[in-house]
Amino acid sequence: MWLARNGRRSLLLSAVLVACAVAAAPAAPAAATPAAVPSGVLFDDFHYRDAGDPALAVHGWDVRTGAGGPGVAGTWSADAVSFPADDSARGGQAMRLRAGTDGTVGGTTQAQVNTVRSKFYSGTFAARVFLTDAPVSGADVDRPVQAFYAISPAADAHYSELDHEYLPNGGWGTTGPRHFTTAWHDPDPAVEDRVSTNQAGSLAGAWHTLVMTVENGTADFFVDDRKLLSTGSPYSPREPMMINFNEWFAESVAGAGATRSWDMKVNWVYYNRAGAQSPAQVAAAVDGYYASGTDFVDTVAAGTVAHDYNGDGISDISLLYDYGATQAAGCPVSPSRDTAMFDLSGRADRSGGLTGLATQWRGPCQPVLPRFTTSGDFTGDGRSDVAAFYDYGSAGTSCPGVDRVAVLVWPADPAGTGALLEPVTAWASSCFGSRTAFFEPGDFNGDGKSDLALLYDHGAGNLRMLTLSAKADGSGTFDGAVVRWEATDWGTGVKFVTAGDLNGDGKSDLALFYDYGTAGATCGGNSHQAVFVMTADGAGSGALSTPMKGWESTCFGGGTSSVKAGDFNGDGRSDLGLLYDYGAGHVKLLTIASGPGGLQGLAARWESTRWGTGTKFVTTGDYNGDGKSDVALLYDCGTAGATCTGAAHQIVYVLTADGYGTGGFPEVAKRWESTSFGAGTRFVS
Repeated sequence: MWLARNGRRSLLLSAVLVACAVAAAPAAPAAATPAAVPSGVLFDDFHYRDAGDPALAVHGWDVRTGAGGPGVAGTWSADAVSFPADDSARGGQAMRLRAGTDGTVGGTTQAQVNTVRSKFYSGTFAARVFLTDAPVSGADVDRPVQAFYAISPAADAHYSELDHEYLPNGGWGTTGPRHFTTAWHDPDPAVEDRVSTNQAGSLAGAWHTLVMTVENGTADFFVDDRKLLSTGSPYSPREPMMINFNEWFAESVAGAGATRSWDMKVNWVYYNRAGAQSPAQVAAAVDGYYASGTDFVDTVAAGTVAHDYNGDGISDISLLYDYGATQAAGCPVSPSRDTAMFDLSGRADRSGGLTGLATQWRGPCQPVLPRFTTSGDFTGDGRSDVAAFYDYGSAGTSCPGVDRVAVLVWPADPAGTGALLEPVTAWASSCFGSRTAFFEPGDFNGDGKSDLALLYDHGAGNLRMLTLSAKADGSGTFDGAVVRWEATDWGTGVKFVTAGDLNGDGKSDLALFYDYGTAGATCGGNSHQAVFVMTADGAGSGALSTPMKGWESTCFGGGTSSVKAGDFNGDGRSDLGLLYDYGAGHVKLLTIASGPGGLQGLAARWESTRWGTGTKFVTTGDYNGDGKSDVALLYDCGTAGATCTGAAHQIVYVLTADGYGTGGFPEVAKRWESTSFGAGTRFVS
């Protein structure tokens, strides 16, 4: 939304948008929105009143207060942060961080401003700063640090940190002035695994642009147009980070005496998720914001974790299990279906492992099995719920020749146990039909709650895409079905439908995998395949575009057995993962990455010629909490290795996404196994 402040303009697009209610149908024309505001961008030129300006929090910034490190364990004070007029700064204003000390811990104040959310990973980080070599008051006897950096929580298993740190009087074994650039792998004082370089010479007295870029597992550091450091794994970031500015005292302050004060100024900060930009490209982008009078924009959507039933930020796996028909006493329908949902929780230590099986819900009296199950955050509480589509047949219909259908939602336990509450009927129709072909969750309007997309096949190439939008009240129920697209001559080749944020704008799009068969194939024995994309309306209406071809191959083959969306490289855009079955146990995982220009080419990521034929389900999720999607395969070994009569041997393998954002899967590991589980698993999400 556009916010007027100081006679300038500000655009705030976050993962959760507050908007006026819009009728589902017919939709009113969307209001005009500013053009050329790409997704995945943060820009702020710090036009704020003071450290208490409410706009700081609205824009996602936190002014640090309290005590603690790094450096001297003095007080971090909001009074040390101000936004004075500054004729030397572009736009006439800057953020000033002031650190002061009288030589005692109690008399030391330091300054820090950081983003609240850790949502910045690959791409370009830049800031224009004014560094100083002398205190603004008092004796020049201390060793301050003036820093611009990105950092993840220290306790995380995938700790990441990139630093620009200027030490006007030296420190850390050097004499000043020194500029350090550092990429960290492990901050443990016993290890301190990092790569660092430092440059002697003053940067004081002028504005400088500090740049850090992260792309394909490589981190580069620049001051203005000079590259100072380039490093790869294991020092390139592995998970999303916060953006920070601070001024602090690195080593013991000098003896007690009169107060000494040091200043650091920040003119603007810029981040772009689109990739590694040169300093010249950064300058051009910033020029554009100043030319348009825009002092703030944030279109960096904070990613939500798929299939997270307990809300701990790590994906879990839910299995719907069918025990078969039952004559259980007290059931209103006999025979009924005895079903249950089980959970394999992602381990809290972020190792990528899964805990033992836990019952989420048991339902011995279900009238029928669901046609589909899936999961999404339908209530908007930050935990995944389960939704199932039921087709009850013609009994009780209000229209001749069609079926009665319903969507049931099992809300996640708000206590965060991972269990599911009793289901509620979230939507129902007694006049719907029996030809729903696909059932996919996604946040198509960007309101922070998952909606549902249903592809309905009328036959003879007549298709219709409908959505059920989650109600704004957070009840987990849905508004009525709205037709988003219809075609009477589309054909019968839609083989898979998956939802993901393919353009990184914080709203889910749909990808339709289409198999033309041999028509148009250019290789003997192969087939013609394409992916069509239905893009969510950027204004958040919930509408979807007409399908547009995003990828095509006339020499691919017809062995694709699964297509799932997931952000495999952590760039904030969903990619597509395709599991290809060559037969005779030979399988391959390929990906189609999403980039700034749309879907990219096909890349082979993993292959096994002796995998076997038991892969029964494929799902994606972030099982180690590093901000990138992994791929989980449920493998059914049948009775081979089963330890109980009538049971089956089941395994979950996880292909873990490369922590450095290359999009590859260097690790395949067995994460759960049971030799006595049974063969009744019908759905996995």
